[in-house]
Amino acid sequence: MNNKFLASVTQIIAENGEDILDDPQWLKSSIADLVKDEPKAERLIFGRCIEYGAYTELKNADPADRAAVKKYLERKLHNEEGLDTALIAGALDVLEAAVWGVPDPQIICRNCEKELQAEWNVCPYCGTHVAPALPPAPAPDESPVPEGFVLVDGGTFHMGSANGDKEERPVHTVTVRSFYMSIYEVTQKEYEAVMGINPSRFKGPDLPVESVSWYDVVDYCNKRSIKEGLTPAYRGSGNAVTCNFRADGYRLPTEAEWEYAAKGGGKDPLEYTYAGSNSADAVAWYNDNSGGSTHPVGTKLGNSLGLYDMSGNVWEWCWDWYGSYKSGYITNPAGAASGSDRVARGGSWGIKVQNVRSAARDFDTPSNQSSYLGFRVVRR
Repeated sequence: MNNKFLASVTQIIAENGEDILDDPQWLKSSIADLVKDEPKAERLIFGRCIEYGAYTELKNADPADRAAVKKYLERKLHNEEGLDTALIAGALDVLEAAVWGVPDPQIICRNCEKELQAEWNVCPYCGTHVAPALPPAPAPDESPVPEGFVLVDGGTFHMGSANGDKEERPVHTVTVRSFYMSIYEVTQKEYEAVMGINPSRFKGPDLPVESVSWYDVVDYCNKRSIKEGLTPAYRGSGNAVTCNFRADGYRLPTEAEWEYAAKGGGKDPLEYTYAGSNSADAVAWYNDNSGGSTHPVGTKLGNSLGLYDMSGNVWEWCWDWYGSYKSGYITNPAGAASGSDRVARGGSWGIKVQNVRSAARDFDTPSNQSSYLGFRVVRR
């Protein structure tokens, strides 16, 4: 990938927005002004990819399918336009990286060294029955741990529960990257400082904010990011919201990140039933002990990572569209490609004890504002 060309395209998109990708002539003219000394063929083929609809094809594809879409576009452009495949591939890589960030590193079979898909348990080329060799997980930005957060070192764990509800099966192996997670659920004081309002039913500065929709939370994350000089993670609105997981701004955890952290991020000597204990009363506010309301954050015990209220107090919104689990091995899953409900995890002050287990799942319409629903944030 031509890094200078990538930097130029990224600069153009940052200055003009992604709308410029819907106007190939404007884009080609802008690129020509910035990279006059770059090979003309590279500029022309990039422009031809845009004219051919590559941006729309990649935008509409599930992130996990973009590699396959690029291969499809490469073949089509070569067969129908006679363009050089290497230059097409380079142009498509630049387009993807400029809009969505640099693609994840390849997963390679340890035996035959061929590229594998994340969900494969057996290499289809050589039949090796071993998990693919994972590339090193990129760590969060090399800086001190942000105040109010803990570092969750990336790792591999078993997601789900063989003994829980059917929605928690099949148990499957998941690897997640490192990230920072807020120690506590976002409080009313924190929310009001950013949004200027407090929608909560139960009032108190140190109580978790609740009665916030998933859309409210996305708005909060972006506004807090901008306020603190970070790059917002979210773009779009409604059901068209997209997340840039490489941005350093605040966002919701994926469901996999949430469960990995609730289960101790590999630091718990045992896999506890609840977040940090096999005793719900030690770590969670739920219907049998809450007295019918939320409680100040951090008043129960935390887990091995030092995270509090991962079980109970309020359900916590996650990024993912709700969907059924799939078997196999997967890295950094981000949920279903689409849906009608967003995932919520952890249980709440008004729920039965079985629903504050670390593996328990729930979901709700993203517009719902309930006193059972709150959130915590993560960032790079």
